[in-house]
Amino acid sequence: MEPGTEILDRPSARVLVLDEDDRALLFRYRRPQGGTLWALPGGGLEAGETHEEGARREFFEETGQRIDAVGPWIWKREHVWRWDDKHYRSIERIYLLRAPRFEIDLAHAQPLELEYLLDWRWWSRRELEHAKGELFVPRRLSELLGPIVEGVLPESPIDTGA
Repeated sequence: MEPGTEILDRPSARVLVLDEDDRALLFRYRRPQGGTLWALPGGGLEAGETHEEGARREFFEETGQRIDAVGPWIWKREHVWRWDDKHYRSIERIYLLRAPRFEIDLAHAQPLELEYLLDWRWWSRRELEHAKGELFVPRRLSELLGPIVEGVLPESPIDTGA
């Protein structure tokens, strides 16, 4: 990134949803600059929205599932990224949600999400550890997932890194 590049802050909320088999739901997106990545459900907050409200709204838009409340705030992530010709600083809160496995319904997804969405899948920690050539966000997802699936939640949100 060149010096003086404007970076726009983008408060965001994501949900680590684990099913009854401790599999995490991830969405695979095409990146405008090339390649793909797997990410947790969620995205940017709308004006005046709390992180919890944003997490519930984004979860509904991306999965079709309504949730009354998200679980605990377990992770935080700050990352600068480029989308086309703009740079953003995502300031994310990641919440835990345990739910029975469900089918994805994209009827409420935003057009931009649908334009870049390629796939979705429920991943076990072992599958994440052995996936070759895949980019996961956060990058240390399989490592961070270990304590969570063992029922050990952090006392305060852990910084996931990029």
